[in-house]
Amino acid sequence: MAIIVFVAKFISLQDRNSSQIILTADQNKFKLNFNLANQDMTKFSKVLDKLNLPQSVKDGIEFELDATSSAKLAFVIPIKTDFNILPEKITFQGQVDKSFVSDQAAESLKIPASTNLAVFGNSIAEFVRTRLNFPNQFSTWFSKNLNSQNGQYFIVFGANSDFALVFKNPSIDIDGLKNIKDVKSNQSLYKEESIDNIKLYLLKLSESLDEKDLTIVFFQEGDWTFFASSREAAQELVKIQKSQIPSINFPLKNNSLISLILLYRNSDKNPIGENFPQLIFAGNGGLAKTMDQIEEFEFILKKDKFSGLINLK
Repeated sequence: MAIIVFVAKFISLQDRNSSQIILTADQNKFKLNFNLANQDMTKFSKVLDKLNLPQSVKDGIEFELDATSSAKLAFVIPIKTDFNILPEKITFQGQVDKSFVSDQAAESLKIPASTNLAVFGNSIAEFVRTRLNFPNQFSTWFSKNLNSQNGQYFIVFGANSDFALVFKNPSIDIDGLKNIKDVKSNQSLYKEESIDNIKLYLLKLSESLDEKDLTIVFFQEGDWTFFASSREAAQELVKIQKSQIPSINFPLKNNSLISLILLYRNSDKNPIGENFPQLIFAGNGGLAKTMDQIEEFEFILKKDKFSGLINLK
């Protein structure tokens, strides 16, 4: 999920009118350079202040990615982005000459109305792996079964920043969860429950996220498999699929051809929870403060172009 880290950094720096941001590479580092039109200088300074970012950002920002993401991104360098600064809003768009991604059909999925982050793309499950402490048996099962030729959905929602992975895999081995045991006690970590005629498959993991025990839940509805971070999250998702409580659709357009779409929402009604920074940014307080000043962020990546918007508070 390194692409989310890249986009998060990209977010912090998206600001201007008819100006440009140019992404370049220097050995194993990347740099965002800001070519600001004269009329955008003051606007850009105000945006940086609002986002709790230093004015030195104007001189450019360097960052690094993991080896795999670096290799892919370097393949398409340089990337030029046109952006506009409007009152409390920033829009941007650009093109990619050499694509390292492919578009796929993103089906519209019902997700909680309290969603703060929704992402559709490939290999998102690996991000979840970095946030949880998997027993070896479950890690092996996870690698084999949490894949999809049609992409994956990752959502974070609610006051406790519960999260879920949603995907389609017709050959998933749900029964294999029954064989996962605690290494020390050799006792099964698996049990079953049901809600609204949907079977829940629960596994108890230890020392996950905040070093507390965590019960993760799988369930299936139609062709979809849901992996939820708690029993409560699973119950809410079941009710949403049954249209028993309010929801929103993500993406809005069904079967849109997309490589990656990211939607971040942080409204007064549904603000990000206190666990959100730890989950998404691994506790990076500076980036969390920046994100808290953004009410909505949308980023759409297609095979040969990208676009997005930022609504500031």
